[in-house]
Amino acid sequence: MTEIQQWWAEAASWMVASELVRRHPEMRIIQVHPSGGQSDRLWIGQWRTKSPESDFEPFWSLNRSPGGAIHARDPARGLVTFSATPWLDMLQADGPNLFVDALERAAGNVCGPHRQDPSPRTLTYALISHLMASALFDERSVRCRSMFVDTSGYGGGLDVPDGFMGRLPDLGEVEDRVPHVVYGYWVLERGGETVAVVRDTGYVWLRSGQIDIAAEYSRRYRIEDVAAALISEQPPDDGLEVTDERRQAFAERLTWSPGDLEITPPPNRTEVDGRRTGTELETSTELGQSPPAEERFIATTIDRTHATARSLVTDLAALAEQLRAEPLAAIMYGSLELFHSNLLAWFFEQFPQAADHVFTVDLPAGRQTVREVKREHKDLDLIMTFPGRERLVVENKVFSIPSAEQLRRYRRDVLDRWGALGLGSSTARLLSAYKPGWIDTLEGWSYLGYDELAVRIEQVMSGVPATYEVETMRRYARIARILPQFARTVAMENLDELVEPAAELDEVLGDAKLAMRLRKFRFQSIAEAVGAEVADLSGTVTTGFSNGAPLVEWFHRQPVIPGEPSWDVGWQLQNSQFRRAIRSPKNPGEDSRTSLAFAAQHEEWFDFSPIDGVLGTVGKPLRPKAPAGGGSRGFNRYGSNFIYRSKKAVGLTCRQLVDVTRVIAQQLLPSTD
Repeated sequence: MTEIQQWWAEAASWMVASELVRRHPEMRIIQVHPSGGQSDRLWIGQWRTKSPESDFEPFWSLNRSPGGAIHARDPARGLVTFSATPWLDMLQADGPNLFVDALERAAGNVCGPHRQDPSPRTLTYALISHLMASALFDERSVRCRSMFVDTSGYGGGLDVPDGFMGRLPDLGEVEDRVPHVVYGYWVLERGGETVAVVRDTGYVWLRSGQIDIAAEYSRRYRIEDVAAALISEQPPDDGLEVTDERRQAFAERLTWSPGDLEITPPPNRTEVDGRRTGTELETSTELGQSPPAEERFIATTIDRTHATARSLVTDLAALAEQLRAEPLAAIMYGSLELFHSNLLAWFFEQFPQAADHVFTVDLPAGRQTVREVKREHKDLDLIMTFPGRERLVVENKVFSIPSAEQLRRYRRDVLDRWGALGLGSSTARLLSAYKPGWIDTLEGWSYLGYDELAVRIEQVMSGVPATYEVETMRRYARIARILPQFARTVAMENLDELVEPAAELDEVLGDAKLAMRLRKFRFQSIAEAVGAEVADLSGTVTTGFSNGAPLVEWFHRQPVIPGEPSWDVGWQLQNSQFRRAIRSPKNPGEDSRTSLAFAAQHEEWFDFSPIDGVLGTVGKPLRPKAPAGGGSRGFNRYGSNFIYRSKKAVGLTCRQLVDVTRVIAQQLLPSTD
């Protein structure tokens, strides 16, 4: 392995490891040298207990030696080989985002929408990754090593750089049982000289002083600026004139093409490090923060986003093939939630002991006295009772996202009322293929994923003599494992993805009903993400379905005349048609002339000029057309109370929906002051 290839292995390993920890903030990164010191690995995992001398349990292991493999944790067997193909080759072929997705699935440890707020530890790892990646075209590369050498065969122990011993906290004596804390120190070297010692709790020791990473980040808002502060100079590649010839020279040493050097993990709403360059927002690969919306233009997403769309089709095709191999799937397509609820109720009655193990493993003690299951009682999908336990209530969603208000209403109007009547307390679970970002903070509800349900069923049915009924549940568990993979593939994971799913979805899935459910689900995930981004604004992001296509919309309740009902003013996107619209508070059956006359008095609510730059619709025709002989342009309408004008806006990203919402809100909100 050449020096540049070794650097790439180390930089790529930090890119992957830091992304895994960003998605799973409870994880840590440590460096180990097993096999008598012949192997160099990053482990991503957890300490088994809070004891300072407990063992480390890796969930993933990246072997950075030539031809090294990657290992993922199997709950039953420990670390197993993820693939016989060297992981660097897989990373090059798949791209970082899909590669990390696959690693999560292999370890059965998936975080869903991948939205995590930065912490001192995740910022530290992101900073290390950024510093290493930024040195590609610099003669003095940045390298990172653990300050504690963990090896089974050569000179292990603390290796503190010269001149830093007196600056660091006292680590005490490191003997046979090594305390956790020593693994959290990392040495950054540039051009063979120590630049800094970094601790994964967010502190940096320089020869000239100390830096608090989180404080610097909150002040500077960009990880590259924190990096510049850390090394007390400009980032390694700042001001460097990178010619095509030099790019080609580095690419040839790596035996790749120049285009392959552009592989970057897709940014999301907490990971965008924006640099204003002309009229575009240039996104980096590392953790940072977007500029305010009023300072942003359209995000540059051309190559990566379209590659993601193609990858989505490929992934869905593979999942659809797996699903088609399962006979139960043919029954499931007709009614997803009803199928699962009915089958789980049958499982409850057919296999009492197995079902008790599956559903009561974390069910609190309660005052129920009978064992029974009810379907669709009080609009609740499943109600299970077990003697001596709390009542278990399951709201079943497969490819749809319930509203928090819906679940609050079930808890308030049904479950809490039962408790007040002396009928016992209830545990409420959302069973779904997708974990909403708000479910962990919703009082009175918890989440059970279909993948976890599959694991529980497989465990209780293993070793049971094979019968038709047993095989049915085993086959069902296979389907339950596949469903979250569909959800993760289709759900919007970062704001720079295209809104519209791939046009080939129906053909790839081979089932029109499933394709439509997934389209609607994608729009629900988009509404959830966009809604979270504009939660500070007055208004609501929702989804709907009409004329055979899903839609997403944002409307603000706009007071007009004191004492009169307010109008909904906002936007709607459907089939790449962007509409500036108003919705009348009147009943749908009333005369539309009143709404049209009111719309004519508020032309500013239908004006595209403030948002054309965000949408990329400058110069595109506005509908309806203006009359050939002059006069008022008029409006389109849907029913009597939905009035709009529209432009075709192909290839919009979720970030553009966030930005256009803020622009429109700025128009509306001053009038409500």
